[in-house]
Amino acid sequence: MLQSQEHTRQSNRRLFGKLRRPRLESLEERVLMAVTPILVTNTNGDMSAGSLYAAIVQSNMTVPAPGQFNIIDFSESAVGEIDLQESLPSITEPVLIDGESVPTYAGAPLVVVNGAGVSGNGFTIQAPSTTIQGLTIDGFASGSGIYIDGNNNGNNASIFANFIGTNAAGTTALGNATGITVDNSSNDTIGGPRLDLLGNVISGNFVDGVATTNSSNALVLEGNLIGTDVSGSVAVGNGRDGVHIDTSNVTVGGLLPGAGNVIAFNGTDGIHVFQVGDNGNTFEGNSIFSDSNLGIDLGNGPTPNAPYGTPGPNHHQNAPVLGPAVSDNVSSTTITGTLTQTAPNQTYYIEFFQSPTADPSGFGQGKKFVGSLTVSTDATGSAILNSTLPVALQGGDYL
Repeated sequence: MLQSQEHTRQSNRRLFGKLRRPRLESLEERVLMAVTPILVTNTNGDMSAGSLYAAIVQSNMTVPAPGQFNIIDFSESAVGEIDLQESLPSITEPVLIDGESVPTYAGAPLVVVNGAGVSGNGFTIQAPSTTIQGLTIDGFASGSGIYIDGNNNGNNASIFANFIGTNAAGTTALGNATGITVDNSSNDTIGGPRLDLLGNVISGNFVDGVATTNSSNALVLEGNLIGTDVSGSVAVGNGRDGVHIDTSNVTVGGLLPGAGNVIAFNGTDGIHVFQVGDNGNTFEGNSIFSDSNLGIDLGNGPTPNAPYGTPGPNHHQNAPVLGPAVSDNVSSTTITGTLTQTAPNQTYYIEFFQSPTADPSGFGQGKKFVGSLTVSTDATGSAILNSTLPVALQGGDYL
């Protein structure tokens, strides 16, 4: 995995004592406590009092004070499956929809929002600084489980700890068309470090797990399971790409513990950067394996190295050419190689991964992160690679 260090990295911090990336000035505790939650008290899928539909309508009619947002909580009587009979209204005022508010919540969603009986999207976000967390969202076969609509102020959204496209146990597919669509939106966060229980399961969807389009910018995906069950090891693949990027400046993964995503078992690519002009996308610390085509696809299939300046997604970033890996079979492995035909006088960050099998394409995927290297190119855009990784590879492993 190769990235220029010009890309920035962001971390996530939640509000209300939970982790979430900060986007607003710090709010005093007394201000947060002044927000009275709207309570969902039943599993009705219609417009009746106490339903999720009614709660969103009430939130949309309540304009928060500057720097605040509404809160939708769920009572114990709302635990179970909400089989929608009416499509949910778009979210037009900032709100936290908090499935984790159920009193007996213990780390897995207890509230299921099922769209088999309606058409279109599940949650459509058309307000800034909206958070959806702790829900199972499935069955929206003609739309996205979550649609972040930046064309109508849907920016700075946060999506945490949901099962999107699976059953309530996170073990089998009950797909949406696409899990999450990010459309012309900026500064959104999907997931976070798994150690903080922020990541989503985004699996079993008919098309893509996550798709970005129409000039979306500065999206961060961290700590998610994309194409697997809740364990991260069993196939519940999305039908096409795990992450389909048709925009710029998307960060998939991170360097903090648990920030990498598991992206596996998807029907085409793990990550697909679609076309020329989709630049500045960063992929780091992810575990990518067993996708049907490529782990990371810049364009349309395997992309040979080409002279610097060749048009292509992510500026047609060339890959390093590695020599044999030499392991001492105890604690270390030495890697040599070259990086050529890249930007002159530029610093590059290169990641190395171990996989138990070779990819038939010759462009392997990367299941286990084993180390990294930072190199600087000379005036010709070339650099020599020589690094000793603190891991012993065994015969038959692929790097």
